[in-house]
Amino acid sequence: MLTVNQVFGLLKKDFLFEVRHLFQFGAILGFMLGIAYLFYFYSGEQTERAWSLSYWFSFLFICFFCGNKIFVNELGDSKLYTMQLIHPNIQFGSKCIFVITELALYSLVLWLAFWILLPMKVEFSFHWMILILLCVIAIGMILTFTSFISSNISGKQLLIAILSLPISFPIIGLGFTIGLQLMAPNPEFDFYSSLYPLIGINLFSAALLIFLVPLIWKS
Repeated sequence: MLTVNQVFGLLKKDFLFEVRHLFQFGAILGFMLGIAYLFYFYSGEQTERAWSLSYWFSFLFICFFCGNKIFVNELGDSKLYTMQLIHPNIQFGSKCIFVITELALYSLVLWLAFWILLPMKVEFSFHWMILILLCVIAIGMILTFTSFISSNISGKQLLIAILSLPISFPIIGLGFTIGLQLMAPNPEFDFYSSLYPLIGINLFSAALLIFLVPLIWKS
């Protein structure tokens, strides 16, 4: 029960921090609308491949915008409480939940912006929701971990990009490939079998982080 209360308390703190700093949400929202408009204005005739590539490319940049502020609140007045009085797995787990929720919201808003400005025969189906959620979970864990490592190092934004890019590319590539198949269905395409690599990445990342986070926390 104490663990649940701590998780809810940490999530409440993070969401209140976002509400009090709505300019950050506005900046990311403006970026999403701006990049969707640029693709709309300059892309000309749209194809399924161009649409899917544009969406996942934009989503990757949004992830990095979110990644540089994950642990910013823990470096202020609440550092003593969050870094010493709460188990590292609880702290890290609550951050992952918050980042995944935030990225899921941004990815849906981005999808809606692309769907309006770059109209294609694309419907937001249950398959799209599963695909985006799995990609969000994988990248959310990676961003939280790299932000955790670089939170006390100067130049952390560059470090986050360096650490996250090589790991994020396969996830974005899988999202692009599977999304393209959803837009141009192939009778031989098995959607659920195509998700196995993403599910494997999520499970492997979760198991690795459960082991690594407490060790890094102690050091």
